[in-house]
Amino acid sequence: LFVLIVAATAASIAYLVNSERRRAQRRIWRQAAERVGLTEVEESEGGIFEGGFLLGRCGDLRVRLEGYRRGKYENGTKIVVTGLGHGAGGLSLRREGLSTAFEKRFIGEREIEIGDPSFDEEYYVQGQAPLALALLDPETRRRLALLMRGRVALAGRESIEVDPSLSDGILEVQVKASGFSDKRERIPEILAGVLEVARLLVAP
Repeated sequence: LFVLIVAATAASIAYLVNSERRRAQRRIWRQAAERVGLTEVEESEGGIFEGGFLLGRCGDLRVRLEGYRRGKYENGTKIVVTGLGHGAGGLSLRREGLSTAFEKRFIGEREIEIGDPSFDEEYYVQGQAPLALALLDPETRRRLALLMRGRVALAGRESIEVDPSLSDGILEVQVKASGFSDKRERIPEILAGVLEVARLLVAP
């Protein structure tokens, strides 16, 4: 009986801690939505099998904030931006590395050359060539390159570390909120910086 009481107490405490963490997370998401002026905002606290999320619009862009978990110890917020209007074959961008070298050499994947040697050397661009060339002007390349290196530019000269991806016209940014890298309180600023880059990627 004592063991059952201890187990039930521990489970209750874990539930309360998790509930409080989720409430704090949704509070930050609401602040982020207000800061960037999201409209048509929908919010869910989630359930047993689904985490909470917040949806909204920023012009033509659709924004989703949701929780993510990676492994046993890392968790945080994932920012997903869609509505870039890329259509089929949307823009994808990755840092050059072993995987991209393998794809080019053994699979025969073709990449798009922008004509900027430093950018082309650092990034593996795929999608529709006319769209890529139209979007990736010098300013967009500068802002996007910083984001894809894992940094979001904030006010002034400050930047903050994130985990980004741009795949098939969908921009995702993960913001770690665990351990010594808790950036939860900075999510409103981070979302504003991410949307600044996303606006540059909207198809003309």
